[in-house]
Amino acid sequence: LFLRCTHSNGIAYDIIKKRLPVINEEVARVLANIVEFEVFFEDDGKRLNIFIKHPKHEPRPLEMGSGAEKTIAAMAIRLSLLSVSNLPKGDIFILDEPGTALDPENLQGFVSILDIIKSYFNTVLLISHMDALKDIVDMTIDIEKKNGLVQFFDLITGSKQGSLDKKYPYPKKPSERYILSRAFSGFAQNLPEKD
Repeated sequence: LFLRCTHSNGIAYDIIKKRLPVINEEVARVLANIVEFEVFFEDDGKRLNIFIKHPKHEPRPLEMGSGAEKTIAAMAIRLSLLSVSNLPKGDIFILDEPGTALDPENLQGFVSILDIIKSYFNTVLLISHMDALKDIVDMTIDIEKKNGLVQFFDLITGSKQGSLDKKYPYPKKPSERYILSRAFSGFAQNLPEKD
């Protein structure tokens, strides 16, 4: 019984299936006036499928969309599910390199969704190497590697900061990436208070 209830076709599937019209309506609301395509869920009796539909074209599976379409759709779906859910929501949203699949044609739509995200969350952290995305944020923290150590430009004090007195070298392996976040503990304490 437990396995049937927690299976991907279990209780969660039944609940979502009953709320599909509300979820699809919310996805359409988020995407309205941002992009020219629609994204919607459809139930085939065994699982939920996500489709993308451009004007004058038949719907097709989202997997067949471009990288930019999938990125924008994923963000719209995430925001929509947060809107219709009554589960507790965090107040921070982190995007790690979301713009790598964006083309110039869809960049403005992505920027518009970022504006919507900023209205949902107190803090939005956008990690990106794209100069076009650096122009749309309220504050930037530039990170560079120098002499094997992480350095960042502290926008609050206007000075270059090393990675905590050379205690934390730049991570060489993915398993050491937690060290990078530890290097910012002092910087986070200096952020200005919210009005």
